[in-house]
This record gives sequence, C-alpha cells and structure tokens, in this order.
Amino acid sequence: PKQVSHLDSSLLLDINLEDPDFVAQLNSIINEKSIKKEDEPTPDSYDPYLNMEIGLSRRYDFALVTVNVRKRVLDDNNEPIRSTHNNPLLDTRKYETELVDG
Repeated sequence: PKQVSHLDSSLLLDINLEDPDFVAQLNSIINEKSIKKEDEPTPDSYDPYLNMEIGLSRRYDFALVTVNVRKRVLDDNNEPIRSTHNNPLLDTRKYETELVDG
C-alpha cells in the first residue's frame, strides 16, 4: 500500500493503542444487528430510465402521451424481464409506467 505523506499521524486511529472500553463499544456498534446495513447495489440501482418522464406513442391513434417510468417488470422468479444493452436499439428491458395525467 502506498503511504500517504500529508496526513498528521496523530489524527489516525490505532486500534491497538486505544482504550479497551472504547474498542469494545466501537465493536458492539459495528456488530449491532438492529442497525440497518446499506443494501448491495444492483444493476437497477443506477438505471437511467427509472423515475424518468418520457413521451410514448399510443398504439391505436399514435398520440403522444407522457408517462413516468416507475420500475422494471419482473418475472415469477423476481428476475428482471429481458436484458440491458449499451446500444439502446438492442436494450430489451421492460418497465412499468404510469400516465402523468392519471
């Protein structure tokens, strides 16, 4: 590991030099089961389409309607339907949308 030279070493925590009561309390907080851990990011965590407002063409009269993209559509196994692709023309993801005007 590369040593960082611009840090004041007196500000760094050395767990071996700390008060044992402090270390015990710190470990009890770190290991506390009731504290919610952050969820692991999923591919959808950074989905650029989620919460986007877009215009779609209605099938029967081709009128433009505005919708909000709410979430990915999932199959019976809770897996996203279809797949992501860098090329938008080949991206086959399915989304649940909601009309902006209700």
